[in-house]
Amino acid sequence: MAGREQRAPRGESEDLTELAKLLCQVTNGLTVRALGERYHQLGGKSTWAKYRSGGQAVPRHVLLRVIDDLVPDERTRLVLAARVEDLWQRIEHPPGQAAAGPGAAPAATTGADGPPAPGEGPTAASRPDGPEPPRSAGVRPSDTGRLRRPRLILGAGAAVLALAATGVLLSHGVGSVGHADRPAEAAAAPPQAPAPTPQGTAGGAAAEHVYAVTADHGAVLRWDGGTAWTTVGGRADRLFTGQGLLFATDPDTHAVFRYDGVPGSWTNVGTPGADFAVGRGALYSLAPDSSMVLAWNEVPGSSWARIGGPAARLYAHGGDLFATGPAGKEDLFHYTDADGSWHHLSGPAAAFAVDGRHVYRLAPDRSGIWQWDGTVESWTRIGGPAADLYAGGVGLFATDPATGRISRYDGTPGSWTAIGEAGSDLVVGDHFLYRIAPDHGSVWQGDRDGHWTRIGGPASTVAVDR
Repeated sequence: MAGREQRAPRGESEDLTELAKLLCQVTNGLTVRALGERYHQLGGKSTWAKYRSGGQAVPRHVLLRVIDDLVPDERTRLVLAARVEDLWQRIEHPPGQAAAGPGAAPAATTGADGPPAPGEGPTAASRPDGPEPPRSAGVRPSDTGRLRRPRLILGAGAAVLALAATGVLLSHGVGSVGHADRPAEAAAAPPQAPAPTPQGTAGGAAAEHVYAVTADHGAVLRWDGGTAWTTVGGRADRLFTGQGLLFATDPDTHAVFRYDGVPGSWTNVGTPGADFAVGRGALYSLAPDSSMVLAWNEVPGSSWARIGGPAARLYAHGGDLFATGPAGKEDLFHYTDADGSWHHLSGPAAAFAVDGRHVYRLAPDRSGIWQWDGTVESWTRIGGPAADLYAGGVGLFATDPATGRISRYDGTPGSWTAIGEAGSDLVVGDHFLYRIAPDHGSVWQGDRDGHWTRIGGPASTVAVDR
């Protein structure tokens, strides 16, 4: 590490210390300031300093994100990811404490009620039950509540598991581990036809974390760049991503599972929900009957906590969470986790979209698009009729109600540029847009200027981490 000499990490337990040492090893050469700037959505300079000193446990998804970004060798990434999982299993389930398996109900914690009805403030805190993780017929959890990992090829693959299990880490920097085979089922690729000439980064390494579910809902895949995809999970229906976290719902039971960063390894974290959103390192859920908003994170000892009352939809981006009120009162509210309160931002709308900088709404009759000005109840009209809104780091986009084509907002009210068709599914990342063709036969990546490149074959849904 450049600058002052780095002190040896020292956490409250041996496992927390090992997590900090592993982070220091992977990020060797980067200052905490550089980490805070590079991964600003995961924490600032002071947070990274605590992670590397052992003063605060580095979350599983944060460490896996750093490993994925900074370790070029795939075999080494698998070893390190397995080590992270082993350490977190011991932190979450200390010796003598049984791990909660499927069917065990996490204890609910206290949170503030909301979103309030129009004209009302947050109500008193309550203590409802959180979602229970049930047995799943679709994703096949093992007896410990985790999905079974793909079996490794005998021989060198076994050495990978041995290294992870015995805690043998890198002693000479990243890349010093010898040869090892990858999981036997981790190389499946969905494309059935070669892609055209690449545009942007589609022909090389993936610019951001993109995932898709196959057309038959039989597998979850991660895009590796070009037309290469890796199978990371089994049967799934919907995907929810953000800040290095990936969640999927089971197509049969609709229970929600978290991806653990290792192909084939998933953890059941909750039962079905009417809606989900990911932000600020947490998964937010709307109860199946839409009666409450709940939050879950992977901090040791945490569980589902009620943070709001009846709602209809959830929206999240980065550190912001929004919810619309229940049916018939679908105003938009912004959640403030500092005091657990909800603040009214807008009346009802046909749709809302958030991108980390702005909040947008589509008029109830879809006749106009509006942008929030940052002050209570203050909105500016920026566009005309639209069918739906999509927003992300790369900008705001709307679909034409007559043709279904996508238009990009150019930053000046009334100024929009057509960039192509929306397809059957569309998501906006920090760098590109991703869509599924109308017939679900292919996945495409596009830039702000409307250059589209085919990156995959048949898919039912696509998601991008942001």
